[in-house]
Amino acid sequence: MSSLLLLELAFATDNLAAKDIPMSFGDIPPFAFADGRGLAVDLINHFIQATGSKVQVRVLPNKRTRTYLKNQKVQGIGIVDRQSEVEGLCYTEVYINFENMAITLESQNYPSLARPKDITKLDKPRISSFQDAKLYLGDEYNKAVDSPSVMSYGESSNILGVVKQLFFKRADLIVMESTIFDYYRKQLAERDRHSEVAEIPVTKHSILPTTPFRAGFLDANLCKVFNLGLKKARQDGSYQKIYDHWTKVEKTKKPSRP
Repeated sequence: MSSLLLLELAFATDNLAAKDIPMSFGDIPPFAFADGRGLAVDLINHFIQATGSKVQVRVLPNKRTRTYLKNQKVQGIGIVDRQSEVEGLCYTEVYINFENMAITLESQNYPSLARPKDITKLDKPRISSFQDAKLYLGDEYNKAVDSPSVMSYGESSNILGVVKQLFFKRADLIVMESTIFDYYRKQLAERDRHSEVAEIPVTKHSILPTTPFRAGFLDANLCKVFNLGLKKARQDGSYQKIYDHWTKVEKTKKPSRP
């Protein structure tokens, strides 16, 4: 790690007092939980640790987040994309990429999909996806799922419910971020006592665009510290260590991108 990076970090934190930093998050396990835990929370705390500050998680809907920011009841947003232009917010560098996947049961013997439009080659699939997927996954995806060759398409904020649809064969294909799927699959197997789910092979088709996410702060100095802390964590391996801690799950079959 370069001494210049450490010097930059020292200068950036010089005028920042240690404090709790309330930030808005969605309830998106394992990235962020309502009780204040999560992969994204641990990463942000690690990046800004040189300030002596820690994140306080506030789970808020988008509309309320804007009001809280305006009234400075929160000082930032933990997981945000650049499409969500919020006045007065300083956006950090990208620190998380959501790996969106089309997921099927291996027993269905579907061919490996090469791109979103290949969904239309399946035999009248029933598709279930995360809420607002059409806003994030592009025109080709939208055209594919709206095609007459698709029997049904739905989006839901109930992620566990979407995972259940796949394993209980109420959907033929689901669309979800890979790590989030792995988390809810484990919850279904352990908490909901469907242990058989852990043994059912699935195929993750890497045909969808990733979604890059940043953090956002009202204080531009925190943005600078965050970015330097992110760079340091990537260099010293601590970023990957934190990521791996939260993503230890059974491996699933995942075809590589063509």
